[in-house]
Amino acid sequence: MYNSLVDNWIIWIPVGQFVTPENIKKVWSRGLEISGTGKYKWNNFNMGLNGGYTFALSTNQSKISGIDEAYQKQLIYVPKHRFYLNFTMQYKTYLLSYNQHYTGKRFVSSDNSEFLPAYSLGNMSFRKNFNIEKKSLYIQFEILNLWNTEYQSIPFYPMPGRHYKLSINTRI
Repeated sequence: MYNSLVDNWIIWIPVGQFVTPENIKKVWSRGLEISGTGKYKWNNFNMGLNGGYTFALSTNQSKISGIDEAYQKQLIYVPKHRFYLNFTMQYKTYLLSYNQHYTGKRFVSSDNSEFLPAYSLGNMSFRKNFNIEKKSLYIQFEILNLWNTEYQSIPFYPMPGRHYKLSINTRI
Protein backbone atom coordinates (compact mmCIF):
# COMPACT_ATOMS: atom_id res chain seq x y z
CA MET A 1 0.00 0.00 0.00
CA TYR A 2 1.13 3.53 -0.58
CA ASN A 3 -0.18 6.98 0.25
CA SER A 4 1.51 10.24 -0.81
CA LEU A 5 0.48 13.87 -0.88
CA VAL A 6 2.66 15.60 -3.48
CA ASP A 7 3.09 19.34 -3.97
CA ASN A 8 3.80 20.69 -7.48
CA TRP A 9 3.17 17.49 -9.43
CA ILE A 10 4.26 17.92 -13.06
CA ILE A 11 2.11 16.12 -15.62
CA TRP A 12 2.88 15.98 -19.35
CA ILE A 13 -0.15 16.64 -21.54
CA PRO A 14 -0.32 16.09 -25.31
CA VAL A 15 -1.32 19.26 -27.15
CA GLY A 16 -1.53 18.63 -30.88
CA GLN A 17 1.75 17.04 -31.93
CA PHE A 18 3.63 18.31 -28.88
CA VAL A 19 3.68 17.42 -25.20
CA THR A 20 3.43 20.26 -22.66
CA PRO A 21 4.18 20.19 -18.92
CA GLU A 22 1.45 21.31 -16.53
CA ASN A 23 1.84 21.90 -12.81
CA ILE A 24 -0.85 20.49 -10.56
CA LYS A 25 -0.42 22.19 -7.19
CA LYS A 26 -1.35 19.19 -5.04
CA VAL A 27 -1.92 15.52 -5.90
CA TRP A 28 -3.01 12.73 -3.58
CA SER A 29 -1.58 9.44 -4.85
CA ARG A 30 -2.60 6.25 -3.07
CA GLY A 31 -3.09 2.65 -3.93
CA LEU A 32 -2.29 -0.99 -3.50
CA GLU A 33 0.20 -3.25 -5.27
CA ILE A 34 0.07 -7.03 -4.98
CA SER A 35 2.37 -9.55 -6.65
CA GLY A 36 3.21 -13.23 -6.35
CA THR A 37 5.59 -15.80 -7.80
CA GLY A 38 5.59 -19.57 -8.10
CA LYS A 39 8.18 -22.02 -9.45
CA TYR A 40 8.06 -25.69 -10.24
CA LYS A 41 10.83 -28.03 -11.39
CA TRP A 42 10.31 -31.45 -12.92
CA ASN A 43 13.27 -33.33 -14.47
CA ASN A 44 14.73 -30.91 -17.06
CA PHE A 45 11.67 -28.64 -17.03
CA ASN A 46 11.59 -25.40 -15.07
CA MET A 47 8.28 -23.57 -14.94
CA GLY A 48 7.49 -20.22 -13.44
CA LEU A 49 4.41 -18.15 -12.92
CA ASN A 50 4.23 -14.62 -11.57
CA GLY A 51 1.63 -11.94 -11.59
CA GLY A 52 0.55 -8.73 -10.05
CA TYR A 53 -2.23 -6.23 -9.66
CA THR A 54 -2.12 -2.47 -9.04
CA PHE A 55 -4.96 -0.28 -7.88
CA ALA A 56 -3.97 3.39 -8.16
CA LEU A 57 -5.88 6.53 -7.28
CA SER A 58 -4.10 9.76 -8.16
CA THR A 59 -6.37 12.75 -7.75
CA ASN A 60 -6.05 16.50 -8.12
CA GLN A 61 -6.45 18.07 -4.66
CA SER A 62 -6.17 21.75 -5.55
CA LYS A 63 -8.77 24.04 -7.11
CA ILE A 64 -7.80 26.60 -9.74
CA SER A 65 -11.14 28.41 -9.41
CA GLY A 66 -14.41 28.01 -7.52
CA ILE A 67 -15.80 25.68 -10.19
CA ASP A 68 -12.86 23.44 -11.07
CA GLU A 69 -14.12 20.27 -12.76
CA ALA A 70 -10.70 18.60 -12.35
CA TYR A 71 -10.85 18.88 -8.56
CA GLN A 72 -10.69 15.43 -6.87
CA LYS A 73 -10.69 13.66 -10.26
CA GLN A 74 -8.29 10.93 -11.40
CA LEU A 75 -5.24 12.31 -13.23
CA ILE A 76 -5.12 11.78 -16.96
CA TYR A 77 -3.33 8.68 -18.30
CA VAL A 78 -3.21 7.03 -14.85
CA PRO A 79 -5.27 3.83 -14.97
CA LYS A 80 -6.94 2.78 -11.73
CA HIS A 81 -6.43 -0.91 -12.54
CA ARG A 82 -3.45 -2.77 -13.99
CA PHE A 83 -2.79 -6.49 -14.02
CA TYR A 84 -0.08 -8.76 -15.41
CA LEU A 85 0.57 -12.49 -15.55
CA ASN A 86 3.78 -14.11 -16.81
CA PHE A 87 4.35 -17.80 -17.50
CA THR A 88 7.73 -19.32 -18.40
CA MET A 89 8.75 -22.85 -19.25
CA GLN A 90 12.37 -23.82 -19.78
CA TYR A 91 13.70 -27.13 -21.06
CA LYS A 92 17.48 -27.29 -21.04
CA THR A 93 18.49 -24.42 -23.37
CA TYR A 94 15.01 -23.65 -24.72
CA LEU A 95 12.69 -21.09 -23.16
CA LEU A 96 9.03 -20.40 -23.90
CA SER A 97 7.29 -17.48 -22.24
CA TYR A 98 3.88 -15.90 -22.36
CA ASN A 99 2.69 -12.73 -20.66
CA GLN A 100 -0.66 -11.04 -20.48
CA HIS A 101 -1.09 -7.40 -19.41
CA TYR A 102 -4.30 -5.55 -18.66
CA THR A 103 -4.52 -1.76 -18.47
CA GLY A 104 -7.78 -0.25 -17.28
CA LYS A 105 -9.42 2.78 -18.84
CA ARG A 106 -7.42 6.01 -18.68
CA PHE A 107 -8.97 9.44 -18.62
CA VAL A 108 -7.74 11.90 -21.25
CA SER A 109 -9.62 14.95 -19.95
CA SER A 110 -8.96 16.46 -16.55
CA ASP A 111 -12.70 16.45 -15.69
CA ASN A 112 -12.77 12.67 -16.42
CA SER A 113 -15.45 13.05 -19.11
CA GLU A 114 -13.32 11.47 -21.88
CA PHE A 115 -11.26 8.30 -21.65
CA LEU A 116 -9.36 5.68 -23.60
CA PRO A 117 -10.88 2.21 -23.17
CA ALA A 118 -9.19 -0.57 -21.26
CA TYR A 119 -7.12 -3.09 -23.20
CA SER A 120 -5.33 -6.37 -22.68
CA LEU A 121 -2.21 -7.47 -24.56
CA GLY A 122 -0.62 -10.90 -24.86
CA ASN A 123 2.99 -11.50 -25.90
CA MET A 124 4.81 -14.76 -26.55
CA SER A 125 8.51 -15.50 -27.01
CA PHE A 126 10.70 -18.46 -27.90
CA ARG A 127 14.37 -18.45 -26.99
CA LYS A 128 17.33 -20.74 -27.58
CA ASN A 129 20.53 -20.30 -25.55
CA PHE A 130 23.97 -21.25 -26.86
CA ASN A 131 27.28 -21.43 -24.99
CA ILE A 132 30.26 -20.82 -27.26
CA GLU A 133 33.59 -21.01 -25.50
CA LYS A 134 33.24 -18.57 -22.58
CA LYS A 135 30.46 -16.55 -24.16
CA SER A 136 26.72 -16.95 -24.03
CA LEU A 137 24.50 -16.28 -27.04
CA TYR A 138 20.77 -16.47 -27.43
CA ILE A 139 18.38 -16.15 -30.31
CA GLN A 140 14.87 -15.00 -29.50
CA PHE A 141 11.70 -14.77 -31.56
CA GLU A 142 8.78 -12.76 -30.16
CA ILE A 143 5.17 -12.32 -31.19
CA LEU A 144 4.03 -9.02 -29.74
CA ASN A 145 0.34 -8.14 -29.38
CA LEU A 146 -0.40 -11.78 -30.11
CA TRP A 147 -4.18 -11.32 -30.11
CA ASN A 148 -3.95 -8.34 -32.50
CA THR A 149 -5.68 -6.01 -30.03
CA GLU A 150 -6.64 -2.54 -31.23
CA TYR A 151 -5.68 0.07 -28.63
CA GLN A 152 -4.31 3.54 -28.12
CA SER A 153 -1.92 4.89 -25.50
CA ILE A 154 -2.55 8.47 -26.64
CA PRO A 155 -5.80 9.53 -28.36
CA PHE A 156 -5.74 9.27 -32.16
CA TYR A 157 -2.40 7.40 -32.20
CA PRO A 158 -3.21 3.71 -32.65
CA MET A 159 -0.59 1.25 -31.48
CA PRO A 160 0.68 -1.54 -33.73
CA GLY A 161 -1.29 -4.73 -34.18
CA ARG A 162 0.40 -8.11 -34.06
CA HIS A 163 4.08 -7.78 -34.91
CA TYR A 164 7.21 -9.87 -34.69
CA LYS A 165 10.71 -9.39 -33.37
CA LEU A 166 13.83 -11.47 -33.91
CA SER A 167 16.91 -10.75 -31.85
CA ILE A 168 20.37 -12.19 -31.33
CA ASN A 169 22.16 -11.25 -28.11
CA THR A 170 25.44 -12.09 -26.49
CA ARG A 171 26.61 -12.07 -22.92
CA ILE A 172 30.30 -11.86 -22.14
